[in-house]
Amino acid sequence: MNLKYNGRTAKLTAWNGLADTVGGCHLQAGKIYRIKSVVPTNDFHDCRCYNASPSTTFELLEDREEDTGIIDGIVESVSFESNIIEVEDEYNIPKNMLMAVFPSGQFVQNTNIRAKRRREEVIEM
Repeated sequence: MNLKYNGRTAKLTAWNGLADTVGGCHLQAGKIYRIKSVVPTNDFHDCRCYNASPSTTFELLEDREEDTGIIDGIVESVSFESNIIEVEDEYNIPKNMLMAVFPSGQFVQNTNIRAKRRREEVIEM
Protein backbone atom coordinates (compact mmCIF):
# COMPACT_ATOMS: atom_id res chain seq x y z
CA MET A 1 0.00 0.00 0.00
CA ASN A 2 1.29 3.46 -0.81
CA LEU A 3 0.32 6.05 1.79
CA LYS A 4 0.52 9.82 1.38
CA TYR A 5 -0.08 12.67 3.81
CA ASN A 6 1.05 16.31 3.73
CA GLY A 7 3.36 15.67 0.79
CA ARG A 8 5.13 12.74 2.47
CA THR A 9 4.86 9.20 1.23
CA ALA A 10 5.24 5.85 2.92
CA LYS A 11 4.93 2.28 1.78
CA LEU A 12 3.16 -0.23 4.02
CA THR A 13 3.71 -3.89 3.20
CA ALA A 14 1.62 -6.75 4.55
CA TRP A 15 3.24 -10.17 4.17
CA ASN A 16 1.66 -13.64 3.88
CA GLY A 17 -1.53 -14.03 5.96
CA LEU A 18 -1.38 -10.41 7.08
CA ALA A 19 -2.08 -9.30 3.51
CA ASP A 20 -5.55 -10.85 3.71
CA THR A 21 -6.22 -9.27 7.10
CA VAL A 22 -4.97 -5.79 6.16
CA GLY A 23 -6.44 -6.01 2.67
CA GLY A 24 -9.78 -6.99 4.16
CA CYS A 25 -10.09 -3.73 6.11
CA HIS A 26 -11.48 -1.97 3.01
CA LEU A 27 -9.30 1.15 3.04
CA GLN A 28 -10.56 3.92 0.78
CA ALA A 29 -8.31 6.20 -1.25
CA GLY A 30 -8.49 9.83 -0.17
CA LYS A 31 -9.62 9.05 3.38
CA ILE A 32 -7.50 9.73 6.45
CA TYR A 33 -6.70 6.84 8.78
CA ARG A 34 -4.76 6.44 12.00
CA ILE A 35 -2.58 3.38 11.47
CA LYS A 36 -1.16 1.77 14.60
CA SER A 37 1.37 -0.96 15.27
CA VAL A 38 3.48 -0.97 12.12
CA VAL A 39 7.16 -1.92 12.02
CA PRO A 40 9.58 0.57 10.41
CA THR A 41 11.95 -1.16 7.99
CA ASN A 42 13.96 1.38 5.98
CA ASP A 43 13.85 4.39 3.68
CA PHE A 44 13.94 3.69 -0.05
CA HIS A 45 13.94 6.38 -2.75
CA ASP A 46 12.87 9.08 -0.25
CA CYS A 47 9.96 6.92 0.90
CA ARG A 48 9.48 5.56 4.42
CA CYS A 49 8.82 1.82 4.47
CA TYR A 50 6.88 -0.13 7.08
CA ASN A 51 5.66 -3.69 7.54
CA ALA A 52 2.25 -4.54 8.94
CA SER A 53 2.14 -6.76 12.02
CA PRO A 54 -0.64 -8.96 13.43
CA SER A 55 -1.60 -6.05 15.71
CA THR A 56 -1.77 -3.41 12.91
CA THR A 57 -5.06 -1.49 13.07
CA PHE A 58 -6.70 1.18 10.91
CA GLU A 59 -9.05 3.83 12.31
CA LEU A 60 -10.92 6.08 9.90
CA LEU A 61 -10.44 9.63 11.19
CA GLU A 62 -12.79 11.54 8.91
CA ASP A 63 -15.79 9.90 10.55
CA ARG A 64 -14.80 11.24 13.97
CA GLU A 65 -15.61 14.69 15.25
CA GLU A 66 -12.90 17.23 14.65
CA ASP A 67 -10.25 16.49 17.28
CA THR A 68 -8.53 19.71 18.32
CA GLY A 69 -6.65 20.67 21.43
CA ILE A 70 -3.56 22.17 22.97
CA ILE A 71 -0.10 20.65 23.10
CA ASP A 72 1.73 21.89 26.18
CA GLY A 73 4.82 20.15 27.41
CA ILE A 74 8.43 19.17 26.89
CA VAL A 75 9.47 17.85 23.49
CA GLU A 76 10.65 14.28 24.09
CA SER A 77 11.97 13.63 20.58
CA VAL A 78 11.98 15.14 17.10
CA SER A 79 12.50 14.04 13.50
CA PHE A 80 13.78 16.86 11.33
CA GLU A 81 13.51 14.64 8.23
CA SER A 82 9.84 13.78 8.77
CA ASN A 83 8.81 16.98 10.61
CA ILE A 84 7.49 15.08 13.62
CA ILE A 85 7.70 16.03 17.28
CA GLU A 86 6.81 13.92 20.28
CA VAL A 87 5.17 15.55 23.30
CA GLU A 88 3.41 12.63 25.01
CA ASP A 89 2.08 11.73 21.50
CA GLU A 90 3.57 12.25 18.04
CA TYR A 91 2.52 15.24 15.97
CA ASN A 92 3.25 16.36 12.41
CA ILE A 93 4.57 19.91 12.44
CA PRO A 94 5.16 22.23 9.48
CA LYS A 95 8.87 22.78 8.79
CA ASN A 96 8.71 26.51 9.53
CA MET A 97 7.16 25.87 12.97
CA LEU A 98 9.67 23.11 13.70
CA MET A 99 12.51 25.48 12.89
CA ALA A 100 10.93 28.11 15.18
CA VAL A 101 11.12 25.60 18.03
CA PHE A 102 14.62 24.36 17.11
CA PRO A 103 16.29 27.17 15.10
CA SER A 104 19.65 25.35 15.07
CA GLY A 105 18.08 22.32 13.39
CA GLN A 106 19.22 20.18 16.32
CA PHE A 107 17.26 18.67 19.19
CA VAL A 108 17.68 20.53 22.50
CA GLN A 109 16.61 18.68 25.64
CA ASN A 110 13.99 20.22 27.93
CA THR A 111 12.52 22.36 25.13
CA ASN A 112 8.96 23.34 26.01
CA ILE A 113 6.26 23.83 23.39
CA ARG A 114 2.75 25.22 23.53
CA ALA A 115 0.75 24.89 20.33
CA LYS A 116 -2.69 24.26 18.93
CA ARG A 117 -3.29 20.94 17.18
CA ARG A 118 -5.88 19.38 14.91
CA ARG A 119 -5.81 15.62 15.18
CA GLU A 120 -2.08 14.75 15.04
CA GLU A 121 -0.97 17.98 13.34
CA VAL A 122 0.36 21.21 14.84
CA ILE A 123 -1.64 24.03 13.26
CA GLU A 124 -0.70 27.11 15.28
CA MET A 125 1.99 28.27 17.68
